[in-house]
Amino acid sequence: MTLVPCIVPRGGDHCDFCCTSPVVTLYACTNFLIAGRFVYPSGRAVGSWATCRACADLVDAGKWNDLTNRAFKKLVKRHHASADAMVGVREQLAEVHHAFAKHMFKKC
Repeated sequence: MTLVPCIVPRGGDHCDFCCTSPVVTLYACTNFLIAGRFVYPSGRAVGSWATCRACADLVDAGKWNDLTNRAFKKLVKRHHASADAMVGVREQLAEVHHAFAKHMFKKC
């Protein structure tokens, strides 16, 4: 398998975990299923996930629960929802984050 480096758009876009800008790091990850669907369309084998500085630090440290908590808090705030009403969403985020952890390429 040949990996092709990804280029972060100038000025960044937004983090795939918490939607914060700018993007500072991309992580390559193989495709995986969530709720019976592949996360990358068209059956691509490898894709990339963008992160802001804070989420990149959590990914690098393997702090998956902290990453889920950060993403969940940002989501609740962005949608003006109560955390209690979105408990199921937090569980879904945790599932995605743990699957990502299992399928991402480790840094050498």
